[in-house]
Amino acid sequence: MDKLSENCGYHNNHKNCCMDIYQRLGQSKSPSLIIGVLLAFLIPIIIFISVLILSELFLLSFMHDGNLKTFFSFITALIVTILSIEFIKPITRKPTDKK
Repeated sequence: MDKLSENCGYHNNHKNCCMDIYQRLGQSKSPSLIIGVLLAFLIPIIIFISVLILSELFLLSFMHDGNLKTFFSFITALIVTILSIEFIKPITRKPTDKK
């Protein structure tokens, strides 16, 4: 049966309560994941949107057909984003021991 823990709520069969787990996470010596998350998710989204806008503006002077211009802008943004992801992958990859 669950017992009420003094710190955080329910304490089940002598297992760690949530406060113990959060304290252990806060004292962890592992590196922060913020940089990796930003590089993996936020940067490609920003690159895609930026290239999409810039290519739309660039193609505005050359093309008058809206659908074709949008298609080429999308393809350009997609290619640049994929290339940037391929460039970011080796930076974020952790080295592995080759034993």
